[in-house]
Amino acid sequence: YGLVGSEMCIRDRNEVKAYVDKALEGVSRDGGGAADWILPYIFFDLNKYDIRPDAVPTLNQVAEIMNRYKKLEVNVVGHTDTQGSESMNMKLSENRSKSAIAYLTKKGVPESRMKIVYKGESEVIIEGAKNDEEHQMNRRVEFHIIKN
Repeated sequence: YGLVGSEMCIRDRNEVKAYVDKALEGVSRDGGGAADWILPYIFFDLNKYDIRPDAVPTLNQVAEIMNRYKKLEVNVVGHTDTQGSESMNMKLSENRSKSAIAYLTKKGVPESRMKIVYKGESEVIIEGAKNDEEHQMNRRVEFHIIKN
């Protein structure tokens, strides 16, 4: 899935809920505490920005957290692999962010609490990816908590 904080790999929905609850314990709902955290990633197929079935549970998890913490705001950060032109990848990463936001909006998260950020191929996880599995890790959307 991805990271919450800078050191923990999250494997399932209950871990995410428990980790976020623990992190937000005693934190003012008006700000401070969870900024710069990352919720689980979702991944995309080559040159696509439609939501894959395997991303649905993760998006539902993000929606549940955001609906629970009503002041939580996130950057929805789209990324691509290095295949294709830089300009095409910038547009693709923008569309990936927009797709994730559209899904979360349908799940009741106000669009005003999500900011579109797109990075194209500028922040790959695997430099010099050699196969589709490695490229897959770069084709993602991340959710960065910017305000709680």
